[in-house]
Amino acid sequence: MFDITVEPLVRAWGFYDDSCRVPDSAAVAQLRQRVDYRQVMVREDTVVLGDSVRIDLGGIAVGFAVDRAVAILRSGGVKEGLIDAGGDIRVFGDRVWRVGIKHPREQGLTPGVEVAGPGGGNIRRLRAVL
Repeated sequence: MFDITVEPLVRAWGFYDDSCRVPDSAAVAQLRQRVDYRQVMVREDTVVLGDSVRIDLGGIAVGFAVDRAVAILRSGGVKEGLIDAGGDIRVFGDRVWRVGIKHPREQGLTPGVEVAGPGGGNIRRLRAVL
């Protein structure tokens, strides 16, 4: 399940300012207490957030847009493809794709990584865990 209240963790990992860091486990444990989709209430046309709740729709919005792009391409007869939406990669069809991943601290690409559909993930944000 995707929890839109994940913003404190996304910020802690440095994805907003592109600093990409790994927070210590104590900080993650503390921030996880603020991640709870049940603290988002929808009342008619108003969204009410609980105290200290922050939302991030980036992951779900990009995923939705990429899924729609795949559906449109398939409805137009495209059998296989690779979509890169700013680092969020989605492949579809039977083809195995060979891609390179940029190392966060070195020049050039890491060659020889193979991905096959269905697949997804943010290649550019992978640097946070390397």
